Amino acid sequence: MEYNKDNNDIQELINRYDQFLNSDGDSYLDADEFAELAEYYSDELGDDNMAQEIIDQALEVFPDALCLLAFKARFCLLYGADTDKAEQYIERAQDKSDIEYHYVKAEIILTRDGGHAADDYLVGYYADVIQHESQSEIDDYFFDVANLFFDYEEYTLCMEWLQRSFRKEGSDYLYLYARTLFRMGVADESEKIFNQLLNDYPFEVDLWQDIALAQFVQDKIPEAITSLDYALAIEPDNEDAIYNKELLMLMLGSDQSTSGQTVQLSH
Repeated sequence: MEYNKDNNDIQELINRYDQFLNSDGDSYLDADEFAELAEYYSDELGDDNMAQEIIDQALEVFPDALCLLAFKARFCLLYGADTDKAEQYIERAQDKSDIEYHYVKAEIILTRDGGHAADDYLVGYYADVIQHESQSEIDDYFFDVANLFFDYEEYTLCMEWLQRSFRKEGSDYLYLYARTLFRMGVADESEKIFNQLLNDYPFEVDLWQDIALAQFVQDKIPEAITSLDYALAIEPDNEDAIYNKELLMLMLGSDQSTSGQTVQLSH
């Protein structure tokens, strides 16, 4: 639900990256660390230009590293849906047996040909390779593929892969399952699962906001405001929670419901 590297670890990566820039070309980071730092700049700081600069510099040192080429390929898909360029990047990877290569290939197919074509590719890869692995690795594959389809808003396919899983009680599984239910219009059931997760993660701001969204679309405005109050008690400066609470307070004051409206909360 959130970036799992603590501030000290990230600062160490940044410091070593600065050393790399000030050196004569000696690498102070390996390929995975370059990719991790780029992901931090992109996902956490919203600085895609810096992320691309880091990856481009890393590729000069590790030109066939899969993690770096996967980052470039996904960037091509995200900004411009350039499947040809994305394919050029991923085909430069030295290790095409790695599962990450196949995930990127599926994303390229999905962008170019649609969700069902990507599903066929991933089912084929499962039949050829994954089904022969351990149960744990099979379940990881089901979950990762479900996440992939969720990210591309293919919620029906996401749910199909989630339902293949043999472990349906883990928090990561339940969180993705609840979010998928919500996107499929089953807000009441998703709210129940989010509340179940709060028993183990009562200070998770994203969960309180997810619950507020589920309550909002069910016209449970006072309950949604209360959920946002909990989110703000944990993180008072959360801009999304502040904006959403103000919007809901205005709606409550004007006695409006969400039925037939296009109002959307920020998340």
